[in-house]
Amino acid sequence: MSPHEPKKGNPSSRYKTLEIARLFGTIINPTAMLLSGAMLLEYLGYVEQARLLEVALEQTYRQGTALPHDQGGNAGTKAFVEGIEAYLADHAENVSLSA
Repeated sequence: MSPHEPKKGNPSSRYKTLEIARLFGTIINPTAMLLSGAMLLEYLGYVEQARLLEVALEQTYRQGTALPHDQGGNAGTKAFVEGIEAYLADHAENVSLSA
């Protein structure tokens, strides 16, 4: 086998991975990923935009209506992100799109 050929994994392990994703894919809390995105925006000079994303996360948690499962709520990933998107949609007009 050439080192450039893809490895053929155990089909049962791939199935288990897909099964886990199917079962838990809708309850993952994306807070850390979104905060990492805010840090990247700040690093790239988009300080206002980074702060808006951070505030959107803070407000979503404060409202408590779309909390992820691991934070005591019953919102799935999609509902949690939709709560953040709603805040951003209501407040983004005050923020410039340029760095």
